[in-house]
Amino acid sequence: MRLLELTVAVGLWMLVAWGCSGPPSTPEQQVKDTLRFGEEAAERRDIGALAELVADGYQDDNGYDRRALLQLAQAYLMGHHSIHLLLREQSIELVTPQRAEVAVLVAMAGEPLESADQLINVRADLFKFEIVFVRTGNEQWQVASAGWHRAGVDDFF
Repeated sequence: MRLLELTVAVGLWMLVAWGCSGPPSTPEQQVKDTLRFGEEAAERRDIGALAELVADGYQDDNGYDRRALLQLAQAYLMGHHSIHLLLREQSIELVTPQRAEVAVLVAMAGEPLESADQLINVRADLFKFEIVFVRTGNEQWQVASAGWHRAGVDDFF
């Protein structure tokens, strides 16, 4: 497996990240919370929590299915003892009540990232992710597919 693929896989998990809290008031907030949860799980290197965020039918344009994506993420987590992320949400579009399209920038580094200003002095992998979330029968959001490409420092400002 290539380092870029591993980095992207973990970035995706981290994206799928922004903290499970109480019941959010809007679908957009639910998606944000799912992203936060994924971010925290990736930083904890918790592959089990990350796996919960990926839909059984996950497929992407790179040919990865759920199993392949989880294998890439696990390999990345095993190869990096310290993972820190900085996410910049660009857009969340609720296409239907059951589907959301999200664009997010992710910086991945081996040391804590508090702000985009640090990206000038810290070695970090920078990516833009375009993620399709679907709402499951139990009202949770999961990643159904994702695409990614490298981003630049300027994208974070």
